[in-house]
Amino acid sequence: MDIKGAVLVVDAQGQLIASSKQDLAPIWLEGLAPRLPSLLRHQVAKPLLMQLSDQTQWVTVVPWGEDLGVDWRIVSLVPRSQLNAQIWQNYHHTAYFAGAVLLVSLIIWTWTHQRLLKPMRHLNQAARELAIGGDSGNLRSLSTNRIGELGDLAQSLNQVALRLRDSSLNVVHLNQALFNSKKHLTMLFEALPVG
Repeated sequence: MDIKGAVLVVDAQGQLIASSKQDLAPIWLEGLAPRLPSLLRHQVAKPLLMQLSDQTQWVTVVPWGEDLGVDWRIVSLVPRSQLNAQIWQNYHHTAYFAGAVLLVSLIIWTWTHQRLLKPMRHLNQAARELAIGGDSGNLRSLSTNRIGELGDLAQSLNQVALRLRDSSLNVVHLNQALFNSKKHLTMLFEALPVG
């Protein structure tokens, strides 16, 4: 959006030297006349709100030409309505951008949740089931559905589960062999004459 303002160049006495809008320059100078002496004394640009030609204008006066040996002032006039429209347009652009960033953040969060948090919960659940003596099927499905370090951890827990099962079966076989050995010794001692 183009802001259509105007620029006036006046001397130290307030006489018009040049204007970007020749037809409105006399009207603006007439409106500025009561405040022009105080405005021309300012050495620093300080925007003021003034009512000129039935519009509220932002007026800024900047000294110019001292190094060239002239004492001129550049008076810029910007309609407040146009400046406010530009500000609101920028506000809307910022709001749309913030909304887009929020949407992208939600998409990234959802992707992260699906890709990392869900498998971590499944791994936790499978480890709990394994701890109470359950099946390690969930661990096998997680270790085949690899997710970097999480898949490695699931595979390691699956190997621990297999070794625990093998150890448990080995203990059962040893226990059965011990029971059979005890039974065999008991039968042997019962068959021997007491003497």
